[in-house]
Amino acid sequence: SSSSSSSSSRIDDIRRYFELNARSQPTTWEPQQKGSTQLTGIVDYANKHWGGLVGSFYRGRTKCYIDQYMEDFCGGDDDSCSAMDIAGEGTSASFNKTSYIKRVAEWSYQWT
Repeated sequence: SSSSSSSSSRIDDIRRYFELNARSQPTTWEPQQKGSTQLTGIVDYANKHWGGLVGSFYRGRTKCYIDQYMEDFCGGDDDSCSAMDIAGEGTSASFNKTSYIKRVAEWSYQWT
């Protein structure tokens, strides 16, 4: 029984490993590292628009961009954001690329 639970745990680890690789290969190529604030490896080296990736992986990354933009130019308050705010006019705000990359890194890890 201890052997069977150990075997089951090992099978689960192997299953997770193969799923991680199956998700990473057609998107980022290398798996995203847990806790990383930077994108791992060669970014989008394996970029493919296979069925399901646009609606899941790339949709999530696009949402990261929009969320970061709204935070930087509208203070995160979508309801009070004007068209001028969204266009970045009349403001000294700028897009926080470092925060965006961290956001994408965290999201990519969760996706894989």
